[in-house]
Amino acid sequence: MIAQSIVYARNNDVEFTLEVKDVITRLSIDLLDLVRIMSILLNNAVEGAADSYLKQMEVAVIKMDFETVIVIQNSCKITMTPSEDLFALGFSTKGRNRGLGLNNVKEISR
Repeated sequence: MIAQSIVYARNNDVEFTLEVKDVITRLSIDLLDLVRIMSILLNNAVEGAADSYLKQMEVAVIKMDFETVIVIQNSCKITMTPSEDLFALGFSTKGRNRGLGLNNVKEISR
């Protein structure tokens, strides 16, 4: 999935940085849910970075004592304040008839 995102990023002229320092052997989330969430977030990050001036995105997988943290960040063309609205059904910065992905992440994460 991450390899696919790297290819997608390169095809969109986005610089992709991946950092994984430890072997991750077990996660406390269903694999299908993880794949769905990561696919949405990685695709959104590539698309946001592709529309920006810097065209950069970073993914880090960090193993902590009791949890694993996945950080996805990207450059973007607009400045947004983090908000619950991001996860609302229909909310999108990309135009009409969009805004399903982050709402799906919210529903899966419950």
